[in-house]
Amino acid sequence: MKSRGFIPRVWNDGMLRAHVVPLDPDVILTWWTNWHVQMRPLASALEADYRVVNFNDSLLYYVLGENAGYRYPTAERLAAAGWHPGLFPQLPAKLTDCVN
Repeated sequence: MKSRGFIPRVWNDGMLRAHVVPLDPDVILTWWTNWHVQMRPLASALEADYRVVNFNDSLLYYVLGENAGYRYPTAERLAAAGWHPGLFPQLPAKLTDCVN
């Protein structure tokens, strides 16, 4: 991919805390969700100097028919949430107790 001028991207939900395969430092991380306590924390990705793109699932994910529990992203929802490119999804409250 890189030899053809493309920069690979990887979704963060496939990156648990295990170190099975080293991740190329040139990969761009597309950070979209934090639904599981074992997911790599955003802070560790930033500390490792990865480039990160925010795809916040709770505010930007579009599912046809809204049947998966997501609501359509709208300008009103983004404004009400105070969304900005640095506002990433957080672990759900019920999972944060398990992190410590």
